[in-house]
Amino acid sequence: MGSTTKNNINVVAKTQLITSLALLTLCATAEAERGAPNPAVPAAPLNLPKTGRIAVSDFKSLHWSMGNGSFQAQGDVVVAFRPLPPVGTVGKLDPAFGLTLLKAASVDYSTDKGTVKASGGLRLINPDANFRGETLDFNLIKQTGVVTDAKLTSLLFKMEGKRIEVKDKHAFELQDGSFTTCDDKNPDYKITAKSLTYNP
Repeated sequence: MGSTTKNNINVVAKTQLITSLALLTLCATAEAERGAPNPAVPAAPLNLPKTGRIAVSDFKSLHWSMGNGSFQAQGDVVVAFRPLPPVGTVGKLDPAFGLTLLKAASVDYSTDKGTVKASGGLRLINPDANFRGETLDFNLIKQTGVVTDAKLTSLLFKMEGKRIEVKDKHAFELQDGSFTTCDDKNPDYKITAKSLTYNP
């Protein structure tokens, strides 16, 4: 079913075996859960994540590096990432950094940087918005990155275009596309632009 090398495991699963493989959980940093909060260290009211827990499922093939937790997966891959607050803090995690779900035909995740590259009919759902696109280069910890041939839907607006970049502080930069705050399928108005930046 798979071959084992010193630092890597290759797993190839047939479609009917996917449900039995169910969910492979990879901890980006095990110490994040084992570390007890230190009451002597004052915590900020809200924390920014520095690590998280990632799980991958519904893959047809998976190459997982046991050394650092990075992986490459193919199939109707589903990735779930949940950020964790920094070790030793007692404050709540900033609610803007919640569960992120990704579905794509090909996914390449790097633990070192917390980044994921994906392609093939992808869909990304995070606390900010719902994305659809062709390719993705995204930092799961910082919640920043780029989606190409992208459509974005949020509670406040919609945008679609050749490229959408998610920037720090929940700003969005659109290239060669359109923007509207209207919910209708045929919006009352939309702005078409070569370049447009949305700052909340």
